[in-house]
Amino acid sequence: MIYINAPIGVGKSTLTKYLSGSLGTHAFYESVEDMPMLKEFYSNGDKSRSNLSFELQIAFLNYRFAQLRQGLYLQEHDGEVNTVYDSSLLSDGIMCGNLYKRGEMSGVLYYLYDEFTFVD
Repeated sequence: MIYINAPIGVGKSTLTKYLSGSLGTHAFYESVEDMPMLKEFYSNGDKSRSNLSFELQIAFLNYRFAQLRQGLYLQEHDGEVNTVYDSSLLSDGIMCGNLYKRGEMSGVLYYLYDEFTFVD
């Protein structure tokens, strides 16, 4: 499994496409259209960001887990050796830390997420 971790808009999807094409393997992309919680998170400015930060991180965790299950299924059943992901739990953990540092997530919820994901 290959994970691409970088800030928004720097070319993760392009690199994912290039690598998966070169390796002849499946690519997994982060689709914001598949994340209804993201729209809610940004719907009411600071208030919705503070109220939904933990829920958003759990939604991303669920999304990544589903992608991981798909990738493992492809490896097991279709014989794919590699899969390429344009994001990962590491990037989600960084985002969670940023939400906490900006005061958009409480310390209790931040540490709960951190313990749950084992992401530092």
